[in-house]
Amino acid sequence: MSDANKTAGTHIVIVVIDSGAEDMPILVRHAQAGLKAFPGYAGFISGNLHVSRDSTRLFQMVKWETADLYDECISSPDWNDLPSTVDFFQILNSGRATMTVWVCDGVPIDLDEE
Repeated sequence: MSDANKTAGTHIVIVVIDSGAEDMPILVRHAQAGLKAFPGYAGFISGNLHVSRDSTRLFQMVKWETADLYDECISSPDWNDLPSTVDFFQILNSGRATMTVWVCDGVPIDLDEE
């Protein structure tokens, strides 16, 4: 299988959070806690975290083997035990931040097809 086809069948979740720069350190801590915890769940492949230069937008992308395994992870009650979860939802629910989530499935690419 070519490198281009290794994404086929995988599940990608892209999360973008817009907020004031003053809340970004708390949001980053929560995203980092997730990236540290995800490897303990079945099906996690990889993840990245980026913050815009003006510290008002956070981008997180995680890659899972299947949508079902991702759903099992985020449905886990273990997330309630993370202190950063409370802070994260406090900021989100107060309206100080907005979150957009895109869920994508990998598509095979035939590099030999013209």
